[in-house]
Amino acid sequence: MLAVIREEGETIDHLLRRYNDKLRRVHFVEQVKGRGFFSKRETKRERKLSALYKLRRHEKMDYLKRIGKVEERGFEYNYYSPSRPSASSST
Repeated sequence: MLAVIREEGETIDHLLRRYNDKLRRVHFVEQVKGRGFFSKRETKRERKLSALYKLRRHEKMDYLKRIGKVEERGFEYNYYSPSRPSASSST
């Protein structure tokens, strides 16, 4: 059980802020949201098929990069990429 003891002279706002910070640090909200529904565990066959699919997809991309059909891109699609117009610039 998570407990926060009110210190002398501490406001309720500060107490709530400390409580919320502790909740965030122990990932409480994420754990509760994760328990919100039941999901069955993948079967052994499904795990194998998923692994094979990923392996084939990686092999195909490696092949396409090797023959020059696909460029290898780093962080080009990052939100703060210099190639994108920035949100702060007004035109």
